[in-house]
Amino acid sequence: MDDALVCQRCHQPLLRDPTVANLTSSQYALIAGTLPAPARPAQLSPAAKLAAQPPGAHDAAAAWAGANPIAESYVLLPEASPTAAGAGAGASAPGGTALAAKLDTLLSRRTDIDHPLCTECTGLFQAQLQRELEELTRERDAYIAFERNLRLRAGDEWDALVAHRAELEAEEARLAATLREREAELAGVQADEAAVKVAEADVERDEAEFLKAHAEQATHITQLGHALASAKTQLLLSSSLLQHLESTNVWNDAFQIGHAPLLADVGRSAVTVGTINGLRLGGRPTVEWDEINAAWGLVALCIDRLAFKVGCTFET
Repeated sequence: MDDALVCQRCHQPLLRDPTVANLTSSQYALIAGTLPAPARPAQLSPAAKLAAQPPGAHDAAAAWAGANPIAESYVLLPEASPTAAGAGAGASAPGGTALAAKLDTLLSRRTDIDHPLCTECTGLFQAQLQRELEELTRERDAYIAFERNLRLRAGDEWDALVAHRAELEAEEARLAATLREREAELAGVQADEAAVKVAEADVERDEAEFLKAHAEQATHITQLGHALASAKTQLLLSSSLLQHLESTNVWNDAFQIGHAPLLADVGRSAVTVGTINGLRLGGRPTVEWDEINAAWGLVALCIDRLAFKVGCTFET
């Protein structure tokens, strides 16, 4: 038993089969020629590989992985072509163990399964592949049955499809006619819309002019209102002044006629004398002639104004 040879699934030590251990170069070339195209190698972490193991192999696989950490990482060497392998076999045939290891590497690169595998893991993979094969077989049978039924119904369905196509063509023609009518209506609506926009522009221009004229008229009315208020105020003041003047006696203000004591000492003499605007009309020798003359001059002026007012003319 080779201590370095372990199962790549459960990581248990395994003993290689003698037919593989004694592999010849021609057998290797034959096997390599029948393998499928290279597949992408599985990139699984040790934890993922451990989780993929059967439940019964978890403990042993974990113990083996802990004791042999290097078994989890290995490098895949470039694959040698079958022709080169055959040519090399004629020159110098390598040992069977080396060819077996090379075959494991080739199988690991060409398939999704890492090699080598123990008998138990191989059986598990075979069972899994068998289930996949059965599922694919059922799918293939279902496709074949569907194709057979489709061919049997092809005649009736073809007639139905032709009739449906004719209906669709008629519907398409009807819809095309309807579309042309709608396009004509759309053109008319667009023309109406353009006319409405022109009318709207005219209305907006008229509205702007009206608002401008209205603003000017409002300003003029405001000015007239201010002028009217000023005129009313002036009229009120004039009316008040006129009322005051009408209630005023000009003659009483111009010619204040009354009487006053002749002497300043009223207790000594009770004689009074007529006065006009504070000037005494007599009282000689107490009153001077200048005062008396001025008083009679005012009397003459008053009589003259009264005669002029009533239209009386004095004859001389």
